[in-house]
Amino acid sequence: MVELWFRYGKTEVFAEVEESLEVLKPVESVIDENKVVEQLRETADSRLDTVVLDYVYSVEGFDQVVSTSLRTLAEAGGELKVYASFWRYVDSAVEKLLLSHVNQLLRDLNLGGAHPLRNPQSLDPSKTLLLSPAAYWGGEILSASDFCRKFGLSLRTLSPIVGSGGCVADVVAGELKDVAQTSVEKASALSIYTPERPAEILLVGGPGHPVDSRFSACMYLAGSVLRTDPGKVVVLMLESAEGLGDEWLLKLLKGEQVDEPLAVKFWDVWKNVVEMHKVVVVTALPVTLVSRILNARHADTLDQALLYARRVKSRESRVLAAPNVSGTCLTGF
Repeated sequence: MVELWFRYGKTEVFAEVEESLEVLKPVESVIDENKVVEQLRETADSRLDTVVLDYVYSVEGFDQVVSTSLRTLAEAGGELKVYASFWRYVDSAVEKLLLSHVNQLLRDLNLGGAHPLRNPQSLDPSKTLLLSPAAYWGGEILSASDFCRKFGLSLRTLSPIVGSGGCVADVVAGELKDVAQTSVEKASALSIYTPERPAEILLVGGPGHPVDSRFSACMYLAGSVLRTDPGKVVVLMLESAEGLGDEWLLKLLKGEQVDEPLAVKFWDVWKNVVEMHKVVVVTALPVTLVSRILNARHADTLDQALLYARRVKSRESRVLAAPNVSGTCLTGF
């Protein structure tokens, strides 16, 4: 009997699985601070006075890279301006909560706070460093290239590479043109996870609060199962205590057009996943909303979801548990 725990809002949910279980083993997160410092010194120069954080939450090692980078740059020069973007979540309310988290991180470093990135065109590329992870996100690798394309920028970059299980496994730095392809290739390879034996029931966990406070901010996690063989039971732990989320999701549900490409991408991924698999959402969302609008099955508890999954498959069905599926591409089964 194995007890499994998953982040769920500000708390956790758990279930006991008796047999035929594999728990995803994250890639090793070994952050060599000396290597980060060395890459910064090779990439930055004395003119640098601005850092833009393309921030991701609850990825092991990411805050460590941020802290090491900002501390090193602050010690090397004068006052450091820090801007933060949370564009990957496409949710305004969650972005505000994540900004508070980043500000606390900076206060711990005695660096004041971060500013929202509202006017990217005002940045001076010769004085700015972008800290942007390459990670499997909503069915594809998102990296510094995507960030710069979205905001019309070209910046020197330090890129943490996120691997399966939500861990930073490497760091590369340099001019955008040099970092772009390398970071995507490394993230593509490190994000892939194939279980030792094919699983029929997938338990998919995420970063918890504040990301899973609204469904629109955490639906990208469904992309983790997009490349698995059809017909599985996929259980997602997405509390969504504050509801569906941003207006763009409500518009898409009504069949209206939305100008945010990433939002459209996430909704398309969700629709594909619920067509491919039997999806169960452990959530605080209303039952009718989950079943009629999101085309998934509602569960109040993980035990309830597992009971359904065993009925659909069998008691002997193999289970794969992924406690933090951020940066993870499940495939090969």
